[in-house]
Amino acid sequence: MTFKPMDLVNKAINLLKAANAEYSIIAPDGTVHSSEPIKKKATRDPRYKPGERTAYLRPYLNKLDSGAILDIPFGKYDGVALRGSLVAELTRLYGAGSTSTSINHERKVIEVLRLS
Repeated sequence: MTFKPMDLVNKAINLLKAANAEYSIIAPDGTVHSSEPIKKKATRDPRYKPGERTAYLRPYLNKLDSGAILDIPFGKYDGVALRGSLVAELTRLYGAGSTSTSINHERKVIEVLRLS
């Protein structure tokens, strides 16, 4: 007994449906079968060049000792976008959970506390 590829795909889909499982399958013919819409991959913020925000942040982070409190101005950047770059760089430099950040929209700064 031989099966065609689409027969196997359909059997797998029926099995997944019966188990109430979430799935996303691309069949050999390119047809997409999914229990939910496929989410798009995250893209870079087109407003800024790669590494631009990190380069802006680095001079501030050189003087960040343990227990230090620092205010980083937004400059020309969106506060939320800048904070994302800041958290990534802080994690790279000092490790996960070593800092706490808060956006202060009134003062247009990101407040940073280095915990360890």
